[in-house]
Formats: sequence, structure tokens, C-alpha cells
Amino acid sequence: MEITRPWAFAFAKGFRKRDSKQEFLYPPTRLEKAGSILGSGTRNVLDITLKEIKNPVMILGLTTIAAAGVTYLFYPEKIASHAPIVTKIRPWMIKAGVYVTLENSILGIALRNLGRLNNQPLRQAWNSGKLEPVYIGDRRVV
Repeated sequence: MEITRPWAFAFAKGFRKRDSKQEFLYPPTRLEKAGSILGSGTRNVLDITLKEIKNPVMILGLTTIAAAGVTYLFYPEKIASHAPIVTKIRPWMIKAGVYVTLENSILGIALRNLGRLNNQPLRQAWNSGKLEPVYIGDRRVV
């Protein structure tokens, strides 16, 4: 049995029945559960950000974070005068944190999708065209 639309199947946050628009409930495999746990941190942050991107508070928060990052990069002495602990952060620490986060996310996506591919009820419903994907940032409930 072949998976049609593999990208939609792989990156869907969940699945919804096409006819009733209700969430498709299925028992996830162990691999899918493990992958969901590994990738949940990045996926949840991205999901909330994409859902609330038009909210003025979110825009203000993201702008503040971006301004603080630019200030730290180009004017570290200004940051050091107000928060001396920040001077202890070295570039390799930031690189290591980003690397570990990205690798966890990639491993989580891979394990979750491997688990989905081994889940017969999900694959049959997907290949028969009864399901539609719900993506990250989608405001519709799943």
C-alpha cells in the first residue's frame, strides 16, 4: 500500500475526517509516541507562534526578542552593564543549543513518521482519501 501525498502525511499535526470534520482518533504506535515527545518542544512553540502571529502581543514579544538578540550581537558591552551574567554566554553554547534542538526535532519527525507508516488503520484511512491533514499553526481544532 502506497502513501499518497507523503509530505502532507509526514508533517501533519493531526488528521481530520473529510466528511464530518471531526478529529480522526487512532491508537499511535510506540515510535509515533516517542517521536511526538522528542519533537514536541519545537513543534509546540512553532504552532503557538503561527496561530498567534497576528496578535499584537505576539508581534511585540517577537520584536523585543529580535531587538535583544541584535543588541547582544552588535553591542555586547551595553548588555554587560545591565546583565553581567550574559557575558558568560559563549558562541559555542548557542551553537550547541541550536544543534541539539534541531537534531531532536529531526529525529522526532523521523520517528513519528516511521510510526505512522507502521500504523495500518491510519494508512488505510489516509490512502482511501477519508482524511485531511491538519498542519502546524492551523486554527482548526485537532
